Amino acid sequence: ELIDLITTQRGFELNSQAVQAGDQLMQLISNLRR
Repeated sequence: ELIDLITTQRGFELNSQAVQAGDQLMQLISNLRR
């Protein structure tokens, strides 16, 4: 169970990092359009 918890947490961290990167990318694109 501990291993499952760790892998779930790792996946969650990776997902949140990807979401942050996506947000930054969207901000960059919207800034370029102005």
